[in-house]
Amino acid sequence: MSVFKPTGTAHYWYKFQRGGRTFSEPTNTADKTKAKAVERAAKIAAEKDIAAERESGRAPMTLDKAFGFYYVENLAHLPSGADGQRELRWIIEQKVLPADMPLHKVSNAEIETIKTKRREKLKRSGRDEKGRPLFKAPTAASINRTLMYVRAALYWARDKHNALLHPKLGISLLPEAEPRVRGATAEQEAAVFAVLREDYADLIDFTLLTGMRLDAVISLRWREDVDFAAGTITYQKKRKRGQAVRTGIVPITPEIETILRRQIGRHRLMVWTFVAHRAKGKGFEYEIGKRYPITYWNLRTRWQRAATKAGVPGLRFHDLRHTAALRMLAKTGNLVNVQMMLGHANIATSRKYTEMDLSALRAAMIEAEAARPARVAADASENVVALKRGEAS
Repeated sequence: MSVFKPTGTAHYWYKFQRGGRTFSEPTNTADKTKAKAVERAAKIAAEKDIAAERESGRAPMTLDKAFGFYYVENLAHLPSGADGQRELRWIIEQKVLPADMPLHKVSNAEIETIKTKRREKLKRSGRDEKGRPLFKAPTAASINRTLMYVRAALYWARDKHNALLHPKLGISLLPEAEPRVRGATAEQEAAVFAVLREDYADLIDFTLLTGMRLDAVISLRWREDVDFAAGTITYQKKRKRGQAVRTGIVPITPEIETILRRQIGRHRLMVWTFVAHRAKGKGFEYEIGKRYPITYWNLRTRWQRAATKAGVPGLRFHDLRHTAALRMLAKTGNLVNVQMMLGHANIATSRKYTEMDLSALRAAMIEAEAARPARVAADASENVVALKRGEAS
């Protein structure tokens, strides 16, 4: 078939068959002579690709087949398999790239298309005060995760099924920001407590002692989660989409028990409550002086106001979790304790706190300084004097 103009388009397209496959692309020109030249070049390129495939013994493979092979043969046997399948399925189902695109046609331009479309895929980010869903743009780490699954699938097809990839394909990842790990200093903590409302102080103290996340703290219930007899608190861990609810356990220490027992009788179901100072809130009506369960947005608002008033507006509620972890590590030096307290499935996740805790390194350096022979220091001083004399002469 010669070049042609599809209905409603200004540019010519070409369409031809080689090696049992159909090649059809726009020529990006309205000039028929130029369009035919583009078609001739495409035919030459197609014939070269087919010859290279036959010479190497590699069979053409489509994108959806490559993704399917990678899932069945690898991802399905991994704990993160569902996440990888979801990322690859999104590319096909949302038609980011055609499902029947041959792998040797997936060039750097197609990879850039994936990056662009992935940036446009907004992520759920909680709800506003009226219960409406909020969304935020994906981070570089989220986009890179998609790219890494794509790269792994393509290389799996090449290495395990002898598929031919684009000769100049290069899947580069986006630069990622360093993870933010910040704890509150003793001075910052004291400043916040000085301006924090009294009915929120116990909750903040509890978070500093347990390192629990905001969602886990406010969802604590008396009957289901607090067991004074066993000395444990059961809480819901951070839940990822597609995963079942997982729970963690934190021991009840004497100080934690004192804090919890102060809350008894304030609400029959929920542990944490606040005292209503106004008759109306956003979407709620309150009885002044009565206690009500603390909600997600209620706590977020109160924390941000207190942190700003205390002169540390950048201090997040989540930083209380980091504070608890850093203090545990500084006191015990045991990373496993940090892992168990925070409920991390992998100790590698907890290891970021070792990079923030310089107390052990500082102590070791001080010991090394004390062990340094006195004569070395004396020799060094004499050398400095000698050098100065030499410069003067």
